[in-house]
Amino acid sequence: MRRTYSRAILDEIKRWLDENLDVHPPKSPIGVAIRYALNQWDALTRFIEQPQYPLDKQ
Repeated sequence: MRRTYSRAILDEIKRWLDENLDVHPPKSPIGVAIRYALNQWDALTRFIEQPQYPLDKQ
């Protein structure tokens, strides 16, 4: 289910981040957030391929 549902949502988010990367100045709040998200993308999406990783901390 993670691959089916989460992958589609994350693909849309990634597309938006890539499209807006050069639109916003690097030091603006949104520019900083976009760059941070892209730099952390592998860690953010790791849960899709690793089913033993919990989706949240409970």
